Amino acid sequence: MYLSVIGTFGFADPQPGETLSAWARLAGVQTVQGYRNPEKEPTVEQMLAWAAQAELTFDSIHGIFGPQFDPSSPDEQVRRRSVDAYRAEGDLALALGGPMIVVHPAPAMPQYDGLDRRTRWRQLARSINELSEIGQSLGVEYLIENQPPYHPIGSDTAELVAAVQSCRQANIGFCFDTGHAHMAGDEVAALASVGSLLRIVHASDNDGRLDGHGLCFEGTVNWTGVGRELKRMGFDGPFMFEVFLDAAEVSRRVTPQWIDRVRRTLKLDPRPIPSPGSGTEGRVTP
Repeated sequence: MYLSVIGTFGFADPQPGETLSAWARLAGVQTVQGYRNPEKEPTVEQMLAWAAQAELTFDSIHGIFGPQFDPSSPDEQVRRRSVDAYRAEGDLALALGGPMIVVHPAPAMPQYDGLDRRTRWRQLARSINELSEIGQSLGVEYLIENQPPYHPIGSDTAELVAAVQSCRQANIGFCFDTGHAHMAGDEVAALASVGSLLRIVHASDNDGRLDGHGLCFEGTVNWTGVGRELKRMGFDGPFMFEVFLDAAEVSRRVTPQWIDRVRRTLKLDPRPIPSPGSGTEGRVTP
């Protein structure tokens, strides 16, 4: 297992390259997931340049999402358009060099009445099967992500995993979101249910009610249990900080003590703590 971070491109942060550099320097992250603003979409060249500034490579992208993107929609036209959109996301992932795409199984619907859940599961299965074929054709992998409770399906991680397992699994995996699982119940049991499908961990903390995307240990997620379960599973992929900070906030909040605690909790090897002006040299954490 290694540390990664989500990179926000085209949003409020005016200097994402500096933010990624701060993450690399202070936390030792090795890769980045691309998350861009579809209303102010940066170019592939810009995204690659920002990652290169931090000497990071892309491992994945966060697929486009919102009310118009719904792979479980009872409306077949909406479902097909969503799958077509994720086909294009596969092309983008390849252009960036990170061959995984995170997919939300359904958009947020706080007022959902639950009447078409069976239809939604059937439609999602169709979409996953089609994404499997697209993934094999393009050479990418689509990762289904568990959702907070205000989504029509997908907040029960074990139920979502079972749905994925009932479909074609070639080029299909799972992105486990700690904050979403915490809002839905027992995040450790939810993680255990993912099993061999796990490809990425979206790591953020919250109070169990709002998806606040806090740093680890700022909320009530059971990080000790999560770390123990990841170790038991033998997970060797990216543990990705899904928090939205600019370079100044990263420099202020990602302290040596905090990253030491993260690494101890995840049972990762210690890393040197940079001395002022010394690059990556410094004392080795206990």
